[in-house]
Amino acid sequence: MKSGIFLASLVCVAAFGSHESSADTAPSGNSPVPGSDGGPFVVPRSTVHLLPSQIVDQVYELRVSIPEDYGNDNGLRPVIYALDGQWNFNLISDIVGKLAFDGLIPDPIVVAVTWAGAGAQPAAQRSRDFTPVVTPLLPGSGGGAKFLKVLETEVFPFVESHYRASHERVITGGSLGGLFVGYALVERPDLFRGYVASSGAFDLARDYFTQRLQELPPDALRDEHAYFTVGSQYDVEDVVKEFVGDLEAATDNSPNIDLDVIKGVGHTGNEPFAYTRGLIHAFQRERLHLGQRFLKRYEGAYFDPTAPDLPDLVVDAVDGQLHIVEDGDEWPFVFYADTPEHFYAVGYDVDLTFHPEGQGNLAFTLSYRRTSYEQVRR
Repeated sequence: MKSGIFLASLVCVAAFGSHESSADTAPSGNSPVPGSDGGPFVVPRSTVHLLPSQIVDQVYELRVSIPEDYGNDNGLRPVIYALDGQWNFNLISDIVGKLAFDGLIPDPIVVAVTWAGAGAQPAAQRSRDFTPVVTPLLPGSGGGAKFLKVLETEVFPFVESHYRASHERVITGGSLGGLFVGYALVERPDLFRGYVASSGAFDLARDYFTQRLQELPPDALRDEHAYFTVGSQYDVEDVVKEFVGDLEAATDNSPNIDLDVIKGVGHTGNEPFAYTRGLIHAFQRERLHLGQRFLKRYEGAYFDPTAPDLPDLVVDAVDGQLHIVEDGDEWPFVFYADTPEHFYAVGYDVDLTFHPEGQGNLAFTLSYRRTSYEQVRR
């Protein structure tokens, strides 16, 4: 970065970058020939833990993935708890890496929960754990309250004692897992900040939801971000729309509740869209509307004291946003405020934080792909 201008580096990454380069996975000269046994594939930066539950007679398997830059600091990380980990661990880990690369979400820990031990049968055990009430269609159903307690009192403490995990949590699930996400949202909205449900089977607990939503105060879900999707092809569209409509009515049309109908896909094909858009929604940043007069204080030409020969970065305030011009070229994005001093770009992992410099001048720290550069106003 020091040897060239910022803009060229940013454009290069936007055009050609990816979360993990092909060089990391390309076969070497010593790779086995096609058709030979090259050994099992291992998901990078991942670990499997077995957690016997004292609440449910069950051993749970936690598949945990840490972010690529986990070792770069000592800070706590948000956690995504993905239900049906036997199907969704790789999917959500891959989606998370791409979204974090673009700066659309922070780099989180992914914890995918599934079932382990002798006789593990996910089809039966998800019917037990993900349903809040007994339904005749699903033998053994109705264990949602116990599973919610498993998460709160067994899974969360385990993860938070073994990893630098914060209390900023998001839960994801599809179908019966989506039903459980909706149940957790209205039963214990304090446990997660984000709820992402794909094709939720909410009709299996219609009476429960009707009663529970009547008990919720209108402002109960103001701090939670809830996102729902359903596929347009042979899916439970009417069921999901009815549930979300009831939820919005009960919460006085909370702005943090969103629904998308995904065209051209069905019940499970909908999930990659759900988790991509849902995680963006769950981690959505605040966007302050700062006045033009306030933003004018940040305008000016800034230089890097350690590399004075590099072009200045000129900050302009336009229509309530900050723009940067470098060597006559404007950067291809604008910066929005989530605090009066901190600004971020949408779709790029670039942030600006303004602060006084030691000599009394105004400065900003530019964070680019988690590397910081100091710029001081002339």
